[in-house]
Amino acid sequence: MDPGPRHHGTHLIYQASEDTYVNAAEVVPHPELAGVNILPNSERTKSSHDARKHAQREDAKRMRAGAAQMLGIKAAEDAAYHGLKLISEQPPGITIAGYMPIGDELDSRILLSELSRRGFNLALPVVTKMDTALAFRRWDLGDPLNKGAYGISEPVDDAPTCVPDIILVPLLAFDENCYRLGYGGGY
Repeated sequence: MDPGPRHHGTHLIYQASEDTYVNAAEVVPHPELAGVNILPNSERTKSSHDARKHAQREDAKRMRAGAAQMLGIKAAEDAAYHGLKLISEQPPGITIAGYMPIGDELDSRILLSELSRRGFNLALPVVTKMDTALAFRRWDLGDPLNKGAYGISEPVDDAPTCVPDIILVPLLAFDENCYRLGYGGGY
């Protein structure tokens, strides 16, 4: 009995003879699926995830640039006010790591200045080697800075290293679960 014409759904990526062993290197994509992404599921998922994150980063950069242009120093002042409220229960003398803003990142220097004035020790992150964890070095207002990796200002090489008690982290955006979206460098 003839089963009739063969039907190919979109879930079928390859067409091969049923009665012969097919070498994967010789498999030819089904003609109707020419140009369709034929990566394995895990690669397709990773590629799709990476594309989504890239699009989210670009959207967040645009929104942040607009917010920086509209709010500027007012946003930094408001963030400092809220940051001080969050840290108010912490004892002076602990170490708080901040960051030197780049581009249109929220300027943390107002908050860092007030933290220093209230007796907190300050630190900044340092990229010591690519693909390794960040290090932190002590820093205070007026201390010299070097341009480090990515052009980010970092404490000089002989500044003492430390382990911060609290870390203030720049970001592009965060989701409802407070997961941070950064630049994608993995730090």
